[in-house]
Amino acid sequence: MKKIAVVIYPYFSLQEITTLTSCFKLWFDKEMDFLGSEIKVYKSEEGFQVTPTKAFNEVNVSDYSCFILPGIINPLPALYDNQVINFLSGLKGRDVLIASISSSPLLLAKAGLLNETKFTAGIFMEMIEVFPFINRENFLHQPLVKDNNIITAIGFAFREFAMLVLNELGLEVDKSFMLPVTREYTEDELTYYFEDNDYQEFLSELKKYQITYRKATIDDVRPALDLALKVFIEFEADEYEPEAVQRFKDDIVYNDIAIQNWEIGKNAMYVACIADKIIGVVGERAGNGHISILFVEGQYHRRGIASELMNYIICDLKMRGFDKITLFSSPYALPFYRKYGFSVTDVVQYKNGFIFTPMEYIPNEIWDILDSNGNKTDRYIERGRKMATGDYHLVVHVWKHNDRGEWLIDRRAMNRGTSIDGKWETTGGAAIAGDDSLTAALRETKEELGIELDPKKGELFHSVARHGNDGHTWIQDAWVFEVDIPIESVHLQESETCEVMWATADKIREMMKTGEFLSEWFYPYFEDMVGK
Repeated sequence: MKKIAVVIYPYFSLQEITTLTSCFKLWFDKEMDFLGSEIKVYKSEEGFQVTPTKAFNEVNVSDYSCFILPGIINPLPALYDNQVINFLSGLKGRDVLIASISSSPLLLAKAGLLNETKFTAGIFMEMIEVFPFINRENFLHQPLVKDNNIITAIGFAFREFAMLVLNELGLEVDKSFMLPVTREYTEDELTYYFEDNDYQEFLSELKKYQITYRKATIDDVRPALDLALKVFIEFEADEYEPEAVQRFKDDIVYNDIAIQNWEIGKNAMYVACIADKIIGVVGERAGNGHISILFVEGQYHRRGIASELMNYIICDLKMRGFDKITLFSSPYALPFYRKYGFSVTDVVQYKNGFIFTPMEYIPNEIWDILDSNGNKTDRYIERGRKMATGDYHLVVHVWKHNDRGEWLIDRRAMNRGTSIDGKWETTGGAAIAGDDSLTAALRETKEELGIELDPKKGELFHSVARHGNDGHTWIQDAWVFEVDIPIESVHLQESETCEVMWATADKIREMMKTGEFLSEWFYPYFEDMVGK
């Protein structure tokens, strides 16, 4: 057997895992590593101080057969530690056993590991309402649950939890050592709610960890610029000539015209906040698609805040018509911008006491972010960026049917760089920001086939939230349009499609079986549709 890993974080509970860990060590002499975001002392809820043997960035997942997540008396610090969540996200799809007890399944939910997995947890029901990443349909009111490769348990079932983990790893134990739960529990007995005062205290504490992002208001501009100056002096000013600090103040921080344009919303500025405190800012000053400031308070560095601020302003600028976004990077920020996707456009420049590298970014199309019911959230994401758990975007399938019982299908171009290039399919694609479902269906068909569909002859046949194996989530809308046109009138978009034909349902079924046509995984509604 490979090694065992215990993931630790602030306020973790030893009590609920020591039955299991003592068996690993005393009965089977199994090596255990303790993993954390940093090599530092973590204090357990019992007051024990534990130092990880490895940081997450030192871990090779393939060295381990099991990852144990202890419960947490206060889950918020771990829940808002991006290093914890990103590490757990990396376990998705890996051939390892994950054992999580008490409140720690919250971390798995946020990391996207419970989207299609049944689970239990020792949590208050209000948390399900507060945290959109928890899949309510998968939550079971049971002491112990195993689904897929994940074992979850309520804290009082720590003995049963330990035995199941050991059994799953092929380790035999004396059952008399593990006393069973003595009776069946009802759902009500395993449903927990806060007391009113405790719930308000929890919500108040939650605000100290939740980072929110918004377009800057008139009252945000001054404190945001003060933050920019503070961070500039702390992290960048030493790299420049003394005159650069004054120039930064004159051009950015105390520039009346720039301030006015930000206050009235003429130029884009977004802020990151914890409670009422601004901890990050991004902005473009001249209304020309050139980002002039991006600063995050030092204590919040390496938490993904700068990337999220960039996501907001990139979407804003792209939707305002800027197909190229530029900036001048300081030496300090250059690695960040490279990682985000910016490319260098010229040699390092020396001007007005500054040292900077000109860079540019070509944004992809922008999508509306939807909730699980398909409602727009007034947030956006650039195609290719990772979506947060609980967020979706819209994908449409457009089926064209004639009165002879045939379906107009098309073949994907061969050079699109995907695993399904050259496959036959129906027209489809992602809705762009501003589209509703019908608009997206009409646009995709016009773009890919050159066909103007009659919206009055279309029907939304199927709509469902989908979850991909890679964590991708989308709302899938399937449209059926009645149309009868000769093949010769189709004008293919060469970058998308290379061939088109009319085919019966039986022909499509045959092509699915041979692998020529995309499988029913892509079109789970196919039989219902053709049957109707």
